[in-house]
Amino acid sequence: MTKINILCVIGFFLTMTSFAKADDQGAMQAISKADQLMLMQNYADAEQQYQSAMKMAESALSRAYAHYKLGTIYNDRNNRTLAKKHWNAGVAALRAEGQENSSLHFHLQEAIKDVSAGQ
Repeated sequence: MTKINILCVIGFFLTMTSFAKADDQGAMQAISKADQLMLMQNYADAEQQYQSAMKMAESALSRAYAHYKLGTIYNDRNNRTLAKKHWNAGVAALRAEGQENSSLHFHLQEAIKDVSAGQ
């Protein structure tokens, strides 16, 4: 994944946080903490935070973002199967709520294409 893609997704997440539902704040806090852990290259703890966020998430965007980041972690660990599973789950979450036009959906689809081409 390129730095530009990472910045786009982080920008998307920052935009998303301003529109998050009040009942999704727990997930948003876990995601924020996980993103900080990723920047510090603490991937094991970030993985746990994304897992927690995914379970708490009330919105498809929060759930899909957590899946996207988990897929990224697994892809970096060369676990392409688990990465693709999470990216597909993120796509499914967005589709279930009619959010196929979101930038996150685009990045999930691109990640799936990239990992499929590399297998």
